[in-house]
Amino acid sequence: MAFTDQEIKDKLQSVIGWEHKSDNIFKTYRFPDTLKALDFINKLSMVAEHYSHYPEITLKFNQVLVKLGIEEQDFTIIREAEKVAVEMI
Repeated sequence: MAFTDQEIKDKLQSVIGWEHKSDNIFKTYRFPDTLKALDFINKLSMVAEHYSHYPEITLKFNQVLVKLGIEEQDFTIIREAEKVAVEMI
């Protein structure tokens, strides 16, 4: 299912910091240190495994870039990533 720009904007309204550009949705999470960033990646990987839907994840020191496409499952992963991030605060 293809989403319009407005539908994407509406879906991202409930999450903070996610951006839409071209055919991708992405967010950079920042953590106090690399170990916390790696912990987030491990937890998000378990979520991705559960849904059999995998984001592109890039680690740079304490920053984690999560990049997804624009499918319904991507929005599920976004919501789950936000839950993981909140649990880590």
